[in-house]
Amino acid sequence: MRTTLRASALALAFATMSTIVLAPAAAAAAPDCTWQVSPVTAPDGYDPAYLQVTGADGKGNYSGYHASSNPVLVRWQQGVPHIQKNPAGMRYATSGDMNAAGVQVVNGLRTGTNVRVPLTHSPETGYRELPVPPGMSDVRAVAIADNGDVVGDAHREDNRRNVAVHWPASGAAPVVIDPPSLRLASAYEIEDDGTILLGGGYNAAVWRDGQLIAPAELSNGVLSAGLVNGKVYGTRLQDGRSWVWDVHTGNVTYREGASTTSAVNRNGLIAGQLGDSFGPVAVWQDTQFLGELPLPAGATEARVSKISDDNTVFGYTIGERRGALRWHCA
Repeated sequence: MRTTLRASALALAFATMSTIVLAPAAAAAAPDCTWQVSPVTAPDGYDPAYLQVTGADGKGNYSGYHASSNPVLVRWQQGVPHIQKNPAGMRYATSGDMNAAGVQVVNGLRTGTNVRVPLTHSPETGYRELPVPPGMSDVRAVAIADNGDVVGDAHREDNRRNVAVHWPASGAAPVVIDPPSLRLASAYEIEDDGTILLGGGYNAAVWRDGQLIAPAELSNGVLSAGLVNGKVYGTRLQDGRSWVWDVHTGNVTYREGASTTSAVNRNGLIAGQLGDSFGPVAVWQDTQFLGELPLPAGATEARVSKISDDNTVFGYTIGERRGALRWHCA
């Protein structure tokens, strides 16, 4: 599923849903390797400052879009960019999460309207439009599991309440998830067992087996970064401390010292900021600090957007020198 990273109030620019991609597990990042940074290659004729990487398959391929006034979809095969054709009948489209099979979620804007259309895209089979539940509008697809299940959100037309939506891979009718206790029910991640990460503001909850699980400790003042292997990762805003919630045991544990969590992969590689949301970007292997991530010449500040399961970290610089980045450890 991703590594949508959800869109976070900590991101000052290029805000995207952080999603975490689930793929066959790779080895954990070696503690003694050297992290290297390189720009994400832009297609010919496109300004790299406006690239956003939103999905990765964990096998060296990733996807995103060029965030201009008329967005252009891009897929990278082993680092080489290729323009992806827009869905038929769409004025433009933006991409989201990608699973291990290379299937991505896409949101298009239907030509001649302001109607947003959720879709999936596979290089082999093309686009598939996802059905909109009755009585819903402003529908958006956000994340996809390896088994093909998709989640996103929508608004009820009668009361404009935000609800989560689950599109089963089986093709069955979409399921609307609207727990009354959540002020705004949005879906950010889904795992193959059907566990869905929900949030409606600065809180964290999951929907599992038709039940809402929402610990009081995470009911306010937190940001979720992702759901991986039955654990939810995030940051407490009050003191900038990273936390991990084990959905199965209910335990919430905290990393010592101030450091935000922006993304995590299924190998336990975590990326975020040291100190606070304005600190240097850094990586951890579970609780072990691996080091700060380098920046390209001339850049002074960066953010992390997602981590692929091949342990490649994606992000972007902010300020005068903008651009999408990828970090790998060699």
